[in-house]
Amino acid sequence: MRLHGQIKISNDEPSTAREALVRGAVRVIARDGLRGMTLRMVATEARLSHGLIRFHFGSRDALIEATMEYAAQHSLSGATATATMGSDADDDLAEIGAHLRDIAEDAEETLAFHLEIMAEARRRPELLPLARRIVEGFEEAVHAQLQAHGYGDPDLVILVAAAMDGLVQRQTVTGDGEATDRAMTLFRAMLKPETRSADSTSAINFLNSPV
Repeated sequence: MRLHGQIKISNDEPSTAREALVRGAVRVIARDGLRGMTLRMVATEARLSHGLIRFHFGSRDALIEATMEYAAQHSLSGATATATMGSDADDDLAEIGAHLRDIAEDAEETLAFHLEIMAEARRRPELLPLARRIVEGFEEAVHAQLQAHGYGDPDLVILVAAAMDGLVQRQTVTGDGEATDRAMTLFRAMLKPETRSADSTSAINFLNSPV
């Protein structure tokens, strides 16, 4: 599953009871899974009364949809791209993925939530538009940052976003941050032809070879 502009669960105090409930639902889903989530668990997590969930959302399904809307609006699309890509066109792409390792170390809860929500969107087609918004938000942020370096190919945007996504997932599972750093170093070399190492050139030749 792709990073899909994973949401960042804010540590700030929620401004409304509704927001507190949505953020509580995010934490419960990340911890116990979507199928294990109950409205009472969400209320307990948010430290609010069970009745407020019925008042603000009406149903469990409506609460799930609200968490996806929250994910679309508060995704890591901008934060991830900004943190991992520099905006200086003269920096030789050195900052692309520079902080991906740190993001992966902080992403365990949000990734768990995201896996659950994306799986639910596959089961419930009515949620797919929101899921696509999360994906597209991340890719748009990646595109904006790549353009600052003179790389505007839409397919390259998809590749870079997917690569960073996959590396975050891998590190979350393996805990191998050093491998993330090494992989991003190689990936940056592959992006810039004039700085390709022998290893990255071999990788590109392999990817371009007929099956």
